[in-house]
Amino acid sequence: MWDVPTAQVIRKFEGHEHVPKKKTEDDLELKLTSVTLARNAYMPIQVLDDFRDSVTSMVVTDHEIIAGCVDGVVRTYDLRVGQLFREHIDEPVVSVANSPDARFVLAGCLDGSIRLIEKTDGTEVKR
Repeated sequence: MWDVPTAQVIRKFEGHEHVPKKKTEDDLELKLTSVTLARNAYMPIQVLDDFRDSVTSMVVTDHEIIAGCVDGVVRTYDLRVGQLFREHIDEPVVSVANSPDARFVLAGCLDGSIRLIEKTDGTEVKR
């Protein structure tokens, strides 16, 4: 934590320097990790390597991962059954959100549009 006007460090938070974060790497793999803090070690639970460009946004629920990508595809991974659903928007996706009832995905795109996509069949309901 730092004091903005003086740019002086007021306090350092310790203990999180070895905790892995969700990230995309140069090889475009999204790694989900299980953290063992006692040993400062981690093991990938699953590697999602379907991406062709940078992942810009993610939503994680109890049973799915929704990821928006610059390649113009919203990917929904259903972790219960191990399925991947792709919604091709053909415009770089910069953000994704789940609707409160979890029936729809909202995708914010680089062209300034927000698209409402039905999860069951992938149809674009509204733009």
